[in-house]
Amino acid sequence: MSLFTDSSLCLVPSGVKDGKLYSVKPTDGSGDLTFSRGSDIEATRVNANGYIEKAQVNLLLQSNTFSNAAWVNYQSAETGGQPDKDGGSTAWKITRLVDGSNSVIYQTGLSYSLATFSVYAKAAEENWIYIEGVGSTFPAQYFDLQNGLKGTASGGGFIDSSITSVGGGWYRVSITFNISGGNRVSIYQATADNTLSGALGDGIYIQDAQINYGLVAQEYQETTTTSVVAGITNDMPRLDYSGGASCPSLLLEGSRTNYITQSSYYGTWLLAGTTPTITTNYGISPEGVQNSSRLQLDTGDLIYQSGFSLSTGNYTFSVFGKAIGDTYGVDTRLGLRLDIPSAKTAFFDLVNGVVISQTADEAKIESYGNGWWRCSITQNNCIVSNAVIYGDDFDSEIYGAQLELGSYSTSLIPTYGTSATRTSESCSRT
Repeated sequence: MSLFTDSSLCLVPSGVKDGKLYSVKPTDGSGDLTFSRGSDIEATRVNANGYIEKAQVNLLLQSNTFSNAAWVNYQSAETGGQPDKDGGSTAWKITRLVDGSNSVIYQTGLSYSLATFSVYAKAAEENWIYIEGVGSTFPAQYFDLQNGLKGTASGGGFIDSSITSVGGGWYRVSITFNISGGNRVSIYQATADNTLSGALGDGIYIQDAQINYGLVAQEYQETTTTSVVAGITNDMPRLDYSGGASCPSLLLEGSRTNYITQSSYYGTWLLAGTTPTITTNYGISPEGVQNSSRLQLDTGDLIYQSGFSLSTGNYTFSVFGKAIGDTYGVDTRLGLRLDIPSAKTAFFDLVNGVVISQTADEAKIESYGNGWWRCSITQNNCIVSNAVIYGDDFDSEIYGAQLELGSYSTSLIPTYGTSATRTSESCSRT
């Protein structure tokens, strides 16, 4: 007899929706599982492709209706129904209403710190676009829509930018920044690098604007009346393929907080030593996108986060690491340290996937594929003052730092400027 015939309960990976995991046997619904979590962007899983999957976010209202009240215009007119990048007619043309002056549309009332703002754009009478984040500073970037090139970048908190051709003269332009009090994004027409003024009636085409958390532009999510979170949303069961599994397991975890305030952007971490060097968006991370960081440390250099407000307990500090190159040496040995205040440490071999040495109570290294390892140390009955990444002449990639209260590491909880809590999950069948 087959396994299916013998079993009393069968579940399939595709049979999920918000708050529900469906059974294919029994067929009367009595085997369906009710699922609850209650957190959105804090939850991740390893998907069927082996990559860490986060929620997809668009914080904008009316992401492709630029005449809507959500968008404010200044000396600009917006005309819909224009030929779009996909062969339809959902693009918009923005044109100048005042000769020789600036023209801008913007959306305010947002809330972000580490984020990426993107929009699709195409040249019309004018060949340039200038996009900007607004908060305590004004990070911005000019883009050449005729030649697909970056122009001048400016403003405090600027991290990175990109321009990518999507065919038919269309480009997706994006800017990544980290600012306090982020509340607005702006789209300007431009006629040249560092030139916002232009002629009356001239314009450019735009389509599908988005602002999402993190270091890279995510897949576009349409919004109409409110911001959108797609994918791993509230109460969505997490079917996890960790360890290269061909058949997933249902991931159920208790509540955990990541006390590291920037899990994958290390530009705000504190530096010590002589020459710590961080290159943001260096390589392909365990997410499968280009948002890992290259970390170069001389002997005695380190980066760290501190200022935690913690009680006594068992704490686990974890970081993903990947060797650059394929030859083992001192430059690929990742060091993790918890100051409690005495130093508890471990060194990890990022080529062979082994723990080299440790003074911490526990040290563990796990493969995440494509040369990536998750390294973790646990110290019991302590209060952590500093979480430290260091090495001797170290030069490798890092991603996804997490400090949590518990004797083992749980799935990654992304953070974008503040600590974040993934709430506990429950699964039941009546």
